[in-house]
Amino acid sequence: LQLLDDEMAVVSNLTRIPIPRDPENQKITGFIESNYEKKIKLSDFSEVRNYSKRHISRLFKSDLSISIFEYLKLYRIFQATLKLCEKNPETTTQIAFSCGYESLSSFYKDFKAVFSISPKAFKKRMAPGTRR
Repeated sequence: LQLLDDEMAVVSNLTRIPIPRDPENQKITGFIESNYEKKIKLSDFSEVRNYSKRHISRLFKSDLSISIFEYLKLYRIFQATLKLCEKNPETTTQIAFSCGYESLSSFYKDFKAVFSISPKAFKKRMAPGTRR
């Protein structure tokens, strides 16, 4: 995704989703990409990678420099940005819940942490006819 550096008020350190080098961690990111809209627990990854939860967490973080749940959060936020850019997007609330968020306030907090603007402001800037 090439995401609007000039559109963001302040460029965040987390504007890209890291790519795993380890093929085993690619299985974990694949699991996240297939299930991001659901509630995911650390124990779910034990089925993907046959190690303890703690060991899986360490291996993932050493490869990608972020935790599994930070990756999940980024993936959900980036999926939300795609939905916000659609011609006739759902409401921000619908998008938040369809991307796996259980709380609108968590979605707003995470979105703003990544893009330094609210989802509503992002949606307004990305509305057809307003893009630079």
